[in-house]
Amino acid sequence: MHKTKILFLNNYPVYGGVERQAEMLLTNLNDKIFDKHLLCFYPNVKHIENVRKIKDVKCYSFDSGLKSFSDQEVKSLENLLSYIKPDVVFTEHINNRLVPLLRAAKLVPRTKVINRVPHGLTSFFKFLLQNTEPNDELFKKCDNELSRIFGMCDSIVPLSKNLGRELVDRLSIAVSSELPYMVDISSHSSEAIYKNNKRYVVLFIGRLAKEKGLKHVIAAATAIPECEFWIVGEGPDGKYFEQKSFDVKNIKFWGFQENPYKFLNSADLLVLPSYSEGLPGVVIESFSAGIPVVATSVGAISELIDNSQFGRVVKTGDEKAFISAIREMMKFIPDKQLILKKAQDYSMKNLLPKHEELFLSVSANIGFNKASQSKDDLMDISEPLEMYFIEYELQCFAKKIKKVKPSGIFAYGAGGRGKQFLEIARMHNLSLTAFVDSNREKTGRIFEGLPVITPEEMHSRLNGGVVVITSVYKDEIIPTLKELGVPDSKILY
Repeated sequence: MHKTKILFLNNYPVYGGVERQAEMLLTNLNDKIFDKHLLCFYPNVKHIENVRKIKDVKCYSFDSGLKSFSDQEVKSLENLLSYIKPDVVFTEHINNRLVPLLRAAKLVPRTKVINRVPHGLTSFFKFLLQNTEPNDELFKKCDNELSRIFGMCDSIVPLSKNLGRELVDRLSIAVSSELPYMVDISSHSSEAIYKNNKRYVVLFIGRLAKEKGLKHVIAAATAIPECEFWIVGEGPDGKYFEQKSFDVKNIKFWGFQENPYKFLNSADLLVLPSYSEGLPGVVIESFSAGIPVVATSVGAISELIDNSQFGRVVKTGDEKAFISAIREMMKFIPDKQLILKKAQDYSMKNLLPKHEELFLSVSANIGFNKASQSKDDLMDISEPLEMYFIEYELQCFAKKIKKVKPSGIFAYGAGGRGKQFLEIARMHNLSLTAFVDSNREKTGRIFEGLPVITPEEMHSRLNGGVVVITSVYKDEIIPTLKELGVPDSKILY
């Protein structure tokens, strides 16, 4: 019996929701129907280790770092795809890693590409609407390249209904029905940990990183001392937040836990004040325990919490609204049966057959005829799409600065995007004063010939200058700048 050969593509170095979804599919897709493979463009060690434990899954690693692919690397990728000969390539990314993969896939007979579009694309849509004119050269580049990449895919699958509408309305492309992430509700254990039943327990589960909005959880714990706040997870900023909350007596860090359900079974409310999310599985897991959620309006969260019985949705970064929502939920008696029913919509039992149906139908015949495209046409992809996005954003900053004529220019973010902004600023004859970063390991050093200073030092030196947020974590940086007293007119993002 012929099996449908499916290749999962991962091109993100950090372990998260996309990787967990891939592992769930690789584990549970019918072995009698599917021949399963994984290709990683980065050495995502945890993901690769987990996949190698799954029976009958072949795993490949192709590490080129963050740079664009060389001609030799593109050729190697083509050879690898020709060797695997997948019927279906399944990806969830829109960036420079996808371009050479599409090139290679188009040269393999019968191979079809399915792209489940991530919510990260919506932030770019918003930026375009706020900062561009349709006749701008870089706008045209972004729009054309994005449309072209989608055009090279055989099936476009949005993660949620809202994202599907954005793809249709703003890019005028055809999309399939949405296919959200799934959760293995059957693994939900009844185990619980001891708690003081007289106290209301607020729970956070996730990666301990600044973009998850953990500072708002600490602020809520400080403002609501009658509650217990539990933090479950690990991450790059774990020690920072533990130190930040050292004097907050009603908050406890539990570290990474293999079984998060025992905490959900002991909690009264889950909170997720993130600055960026797709369709977070932890919200569905909370529903599977009958627990409501307070979260920010990012990604598909508003589609998950679409009924007041399921919790509250607050504006990203609005700490007062976040704390107020927690207080409101403390007085609320949730309908657990209704919440449990909501979780079933995202259960593996319900969604796994839909994934299998998608892979089989696309591999059978959906899509265009690859023979109509020549190899020369496929190789004619000038620049990585992701670079267009970043370049366009930074070019807009430079144009705004030239109009303002500030006495100083501070670039917030001493990293790759900051370096790129420095190059663009010099092209526009603009001189940066310094880089700014909240990471104390970077401050006090020299980056690209300029000092890296703290936000506090920047504020003391700002005067008639402006601060340009080049970091991807602008939704967290903006409240930090406002707390320092930096006026909106001096912040560019």
